[in-house]
Amino acid sequence: MLQGTIESSGVGLPGYEVSLYASYTNSSGNWRKLGTRTTDDSGDFSIRYRLPDAPPQHTQPLLFVLAENGPAMLASAIGRGPGIDGSVVINERTTVATGAAFAQFIDGRRIRGNEYGMINAVHMAANMADPETGALGAVLASLPNADATSTMATFNSLANIVAGCVLDRIHCVAMFAAATPGGGMVPTTVLQALANITKYAGAVKVGKLFTLSFENAVYGPMLADDEEPASWLLFIKFTGGFYSEYDYTNLMSGPGNVAFDKRGFAWINDNYVPTPELQLSCAGLRLMQFYPWGESFPGSPYFGGGLSGAGFGISVDRHGDIWVGNYGFEAPVCDGSLPPDPVNKIPATHDSVSLF
Repeated sequence: MLQGTIESSGVGLPGYEVSLYASYTNSSGNWRKLGTRTTDDSGDFSIRYRLPDAPPQHTQPLLFVLAENGPAMLASAIGRGPGIDGSVVINERTTVATGAAFAQFIDGRRIRGNEYGMINAVHMAANMADPETGALGAVLASLPNADATSTMATFNSLANIVAGCVLDRIHCVAMFAAATPGGGMVPTTVLQALANITKYAGAVKVGKLFTLSFENAVYGPMLADDEEPASWLLFIKFTGGFYSEYDYTNLMSGPGNVAFDKRGFAWINDNYVPTPELQLSCAGLRLMQFYPWGESFPGSPYFGGGLSGAGFGISVDRHGDIWVGNYGFEAPVCDGSLPPDPVNKIPATHDSVSLF
């Protein structure tokens, strides 16, 4: 049983038709309805469901909730089946998170795509909005994001555009018109409008959407009336932890290029050993691996293999092996002016390649 609440700014929404869907990622991309209920006077619902039998080689589907009342639609990506523990809250924030993270996979009211991309997107959506509570996701609400960048305010303003649609269907029509790319089809659902805003960032009517963000401004902090964005793209910053200042405890210092493997995992070298700001830094001695949604992979970072200040030298070959070039970036105090210390790679091992 899936239990939850459909709400806007903490207020339950009665009379919404709530549907639970399963999206299968490594079959034919099936999008199957598992059950439908109507919210009660408090906006609550419960849906009993059973996943259809699938061949053993198929992964469990991702589960989505769509709640509709006329043109108004709220949505959430709630995770992978077969069962979801606890209850969920679906509101404007979960809707924006779903629309932005799954933009390339949204087709009208369906969400279908490849396995790696869909799994990555469900985690990225949770970075922006917590599917259990409907509050801001921990990543977006914490440093190095939060009020240190404009993304949280932009995200809340987008949620307010959706809140305007919930308040009055006239605002839904205006949102759909503003989210229509030049020469493109007018979206027919809120999810499709949000997908357009992400996919066609330079072709939608940014200014009209900005005006709509003030019609039902229930989420904050939001963009002020003199902060019209250049686009509605949502940029999330990752530093390997919840911090934004240089220190010895940082995971990375001066990352160079980022190499992505076939699953979307990110491999990043370290030019320097992490130090406090304005302190001299020696050549980086670590290689880091991240999930596509920004979380550090278990066991990372990796050391050894001659790693020494890679600069931009990192690549993934067709077999999935990681190649790192060792340029040896470091301050003079680390290399040459001190007595040799082979154990600590002083002087640094320059002009080599490490294979992982």
